[in-house]
Amino acid sequence: MRKLTERVDQLIVRLDGLTQRANQLTVQVSRIVGEMGAIKGRIYGWEIVSGLKGVLRGLALDVFASPWRLFNAYIIGDCFLAIMEIHVRCRKDCVDQIKRAVGAAIDKLDMRPDALAVFSLECPSEDIVEYGANMGVVVENSPIRLARKLNEIIKRKTGA
Repeated sequence: MRKLTERVDQLIVRLDGLTQRANQLTVQVSRIVGEMGAIKGRIYGWEIVSGLKGVLRGLALDVFASPWRLFNAYIIGDCFLAIMEIHVRCRKDCVDQIKRAVGAAIDKLDMRPDALAVFSLECPSEDIVEYGANMGVVVENSPIRLARKLNEIIKRKTGA
């Protein structure tokens, strides 16, 4: 009976060690999954920027992926600057994020943005579109509609 008790105690100690290791691995896997999500988001961003290039070129605008984390892309033209966040699904905090990025844009691009935009891969809800409009942010999921809205902003700015 004593040997059996000792063996059970050994197995319990081993099980505790395995449980601790499993918990450590769970934390590592969670971190890796988060990093993979960030990488996936960057890839989506590059794809969107690449897709927008052709549409915006017709308006004499260029779009670039941003090396700064506060906004994902910026769109430039003659005396025009827009900064943009790119998300799979637009939420209110995405709109808030692009609003917070204005200072970084001024600092990094030496110009105050004329337009703020959030491009969403999924169709944004009417509530989010309205929230964005109230905050002065264009929320869109169509490259063509985004280009039209930016063109309207440019025309208002230039008086054309």
